[in-house]
Amino acid sequence: MNDFDEFDGIDFPIERSVNCIQPNEEQVLTDLMYLTDVNRLRSRKSITEFLKRIFLALDLPLNTFVDNYFSNGNIIAFHTSKGILNLDIDCLKEWIGVWRKLPGEFDFMGTTEDYLKNNEEPFLPTSFRNPLRKNVELLSCQYLKDSETVALFFTDMIEDHYFSNEIKKLKPQYSREPMDFICLEMKRIVRFNPLTSISKKSLVSIQSKIGDEKLNAKDSFSCGDAEERLREIIRIAYGIKNGYINPRGFLCDYNLSVDPYYFVSLSSMMDVYLKSRTFLDLYHYYAMYEWIDLLPQE
Repeated sequence: MNDFDEFDGIDFPIERSVNCIQPNEEQVLTDLMYLTDVNRLRSRKSITEFLKRIFLALDLPLNTFVDNYFSNGNIIAFHTSKGILNLDIDCLKEWIGVWRKLPGEFDFMGTTEDYLKNNEEPFLPTSFRNPLRKNVELLSCQYLKDSETVALFFTDMIEDHYFSNEIKKLKPQYSREPMDFICLEMKRIVRFNPLTSISKKSLVSIQSKIGDEKLNAKDSFSCGDAEERLREIIRIAYGIKNGYINPRGFLCDYNLSVDPYYFVSLSSMMDVYLKSRTFLDLYHYYAMYEWIDLLPQE
């Protein structure tokens, strides 16, 4: 996190010229987004969840944040090596529209409860020295509700027009169900492992119909072995059969073609990917029409 390369850190929207004039502001915001598992600050709900998770992560009583606001107008004072960064309402307004690089489509990952359950090895910020709470997974349901109440107290002060431009940027995606792309709900993730979900006989048949030449192809772009390639080929076919993948969707517009709760990787077949336009090309290249009936139908 000390070195910001092409895939690390955060980006600010071009049309919102943000001047980071407080000490370590960009670094603190980056650490906070990683700490809270928030990908985008583009909606009121995501800002509220962002604050809520900060309140849960910091080892401070909830009344501290409200008391700070009424005494000096600040919500939190972050202690950095270059001084104090004061988080206030105006600062939150400036942060609307910021996103983590390569974050996926959802504003934040999982519900608050999911976040606490998966916080056994929390991200450790380096840009500020405020103490973090231990054993956040043991916080009571009432404390979670109170944290949301305090977060809403602050986000309700932000006028609607600060969010309107961000909401208009949401892109439609290929999906079987309507989505708001605010929270990635862990319970909706589709988990399909072809190597354990279908019989060995079917696997051998599929492998034979695809052919060893296509499964063992080597090039400088693809990664993984033949087994990994076979797994992802079958996963794509399963997604097409069960409506998670639009077969006519363009590979270059992956996010518009694949249900965001269904995960596939094309990294093991980059040689074919670079010569293809749509998932239908993969369907024909790997002769999925000859073996797709061997896969389960939901």
